[in-house]
Amino acid sequence: MDVEDIVFAVCYLAAIVVVVLHYTGWLEERNLNWIVFAVAAPIFVWPLGRLLTFW
Repeated sequence: MDVEDIVFAVCYLAAIVVVVLHYTGWLEERNLNWIVFAVAAPIFVWPLGRLLTFW
C-alpha cells in the first residue's frame, strides 16, 4: 500500500461523509452544498487518470 492508495481511500471516506451530511440536510442548512461537488470531482477524475495511464 503506497501513498496514492491512502489518498484515494481518504477521498472515498470524505465522499461518504459528504453524502451522509447531504442527505441528512446538514449541508443545506448551512448553505454548503458546493462541498458535494468539490468532493465528487476528485472521485470521478482519479480513476479516469489511472485508466489513461494504462492506455
